[in-house]
Amino acid sequence: MTTTIVSIEQSAKAAREASRLLASVPSPVKNQVLLDLADALESPDAIDRILAANAEDVRLAKDAGLPLPKVQRLGMTARTLAQMAAGLRQIALLPDPIGAITRDTTVPAGLRVRKVRSPLGVVAMIYEARPTVTIDAFALCFKAGNACILKGGREAAGSNAALATLAR
Repeated sequence: MTTTIVSIEQSAKAAREASRLLASVPSPVKNQVLLDLADALESPDAIDRILAANAEDVRLAKDAGLPLPKVQRLGMTARTLAQMAAGLRQIALLPDPIGAITRDTTVPAGLRVRKVRSPLGVVAMIYEARPTVTIDAFALCFKAGNACILKGGREAAGSNAALATLAR
């Protein structure tokens, strides 16, 4: 149990350090990273690795007697990966939220007050056996200049690992 706690603590510290760098990544660089990840998701080698890991996750889930709807949500296909890549390309096209001024007022005393969007820093997310969330969550956090710690359901461990490796 101590090992897990140390591992989580180390992950959190690493994410905090990464968040400081991510906060200042220029928009064109963020967009290119997302586009490169989309291309990587569609590469034959990545498709083979991800789908093999997913097939093993589905097999183990069936063997464990998981309900059919949960097993179906777990499954991925080449089409699923293509949809994920399309989603990454859509996120790359979104305007960068960082630095956007959402309010600009001058108070009666003459002081100008601005509300400017900035990254949160580190986003931690726990989600069920839906491996597509791994890429979606990464992409949205990255676009907004945040580091992320993602914890997917154990039923999707292999699929999530393959996707996270590609994103790294």
